[in-house]
Amino acid sequence: MWWRLAILMAGLTAAEPEECQPKTGVYRHQPQFHVIAPMFNRGGGTIAWPGGVNDANAVFQHRGIYHLMHQCDGGPPGVPCGGGWEGPNQHPVPGEQTYYHSWGHVVSTDLCHWRRITDALTPNLTDYEHGADCDGSISFLDSVGPVMLYGPGCGWKGGVSELGDNPVVALAVPANSSDPLLAKWIRHPDRPLSFADGSPPCSFAGSVWRHNTTHWSMVCTSGATRARYTALSTPAPTAGLEGPWSLADKAFGGGGSIGGQSGPAFFPLPSPRPGEPTHIISAGSKSTYAAAVYNHTTDTLTTQRLTQLDFGNLGWTAAGLADDGRVLLTGWVTGGHDDEAEAAGCPNVVGIAVCGVQAEAGVRVISYDPVVATLASYPVREITMLRNATLANESSYTLSPNQPHDVVLPQGTGAVIDVEVQVALPPIPSAELDVTLQLFAPTTAGTSGAGVNVSLEVGPAAHNGARTATVNRKPGNTFEVVASEATLAIRALVDRSIVEAFFAGGRAAFTARAYSGEGETGVRLFSRSGATVQSTIVHEMGCGWIED
Repeated sequence: MWWRLAILMAGLTAAEPEECQPKTGVYRHQPQFHVIAPMFNRGGGTIAWPGGVNDANAVFQHRGIYHLMHQCDGGPPGVPCGGGWEGPNQHPVPGEQTYYHSWGHVVSTDLCHWRRITDALTPNLTDYEHGADCDGSISFLDSVGPVMLYGPGCGWKGGVSELGDNPVVALAVPANSSDPLLAKWIRHPDRPLSFADGSPPCSFAGSVWRHNTTHWSMVCTSGATRARYTALSTPAPTAGLEGPWSLADKAFGGGGSIGGQSGPAFFPLPSPRPGEPTHIISAGSKSTYAAAVYNHTTDTLTTQRLTQLDFGNLGWTAAGLADDGRVLLTGWVTGGHDDEAEAAGCPNVVGIAVCGVQAEAGVRVISYDPVVATLASYPVREITMLRNATLANESSYTLSPNQPHDVVLPQGTGAVIDVEVQVALPPIPSAELDVTLQLFAPTTAGTSGAGVNVSLEVGPAAHNGARTATVNRKPGNTFEVVASEATLAIRALVDRSIVEAFFAGGRAAFTARAYSGEGETGVRLFSRSGATVQSTIVHEMGCGWIED
């Protein structure tokens, strides 16, 4: 399959695809380096815009190629993310689903430039799939290779499973596991997974791993908590993964409320030191993860500290492993509130605001921060490859109280940028700090505007010198700053209508959508009490897509 890899890499120098062509009017809000659905001509208009994207299903690296899989729809049948917005059955009987979900699939050699290939899964219209393949996971198993567990029919049909009152989980494997693109997947003929008598079936499957030479283990959602199941390993091609599965631990890692229909992600952290957590496990359907210690001998998990990795508009997430051991993370960035989009002038077609484009978050790395003993998430280092130019580089200046500071950018820039700000912490322990980074600000200096405010407030030091920092003035959106730290870093990735902000190297993150007015692409800093800014650097970002 060398030719597929060659074509993928050759596309890195191709002309900018339609996803990155300059847009005007309401279409200027379409992201250019985040993963979106294919471009379709929808609703009889003359301009193409993306279809629908929602839950992230998987993100991982295989044979040097990075993969991101997600639910999607909106295109005509026979194309990636095809099947239409309402699916082929637009007038179902009462209680049946009206939507259509396939597993969209994009690949990359560098986590920056993406190419869309054929869907990993396209749902059957009959049997228990019922036109939708929803949340799931990808695991890599010795003697088997990549394995997909997914929710056919989204696990349910009108609140009731296709097979009665039980949830549904199915199994698929690549047609050719040596294909670095994993372009074609085959459903296992014995589906869905079977469960032993007396073991309640799980609804959304997460990770699978080998416990020992005779048994597999699987963590999944059962009764809205994390549970561990086991199955006998067999010589069959899929090694017994089809079941029957038996409930072994109804509260794996303490159980924890899943908070929705989602399969728990469970992955090892790279090179943990003695006394540090060895694994991460998702604790909810969005961005809450826990650091944990896994005992392979007993197949048990002890969770430690829960961390909400994103305080903003990041929906259902997926995690996976890179070849170098990094734990990768992405998630669904919704289109925001339709009323906000429509207020910005976005037309509404088939019930969805045109410029409220749904997307997947930029790929991040989950790591353990030993300084504050918690998990952190931060953009992959490769994202800097998209930097085209440095638009501004300012150093050592003071923010006077209640006096905004406008960062001067070249005219026509600021809509697609990477912003890095270093702010000095007050040397006096009793002093507090507040600073706000305003994005999509009016480009006329000194004028007011809504924009997107990324604010940080740091309280006075406690007896041990530690401080509590609060993101966007919301109680609970906090992280710790230790006594030895003299500065705080704020970073924001801005992609036309998406803002992903990170604080202190990823101890906190905040994702937001914004529909700015024409020409509102400025960067502004503000402090109510005054602050010292050590540096502000703004980079222009390029296109994140390769021509299909």
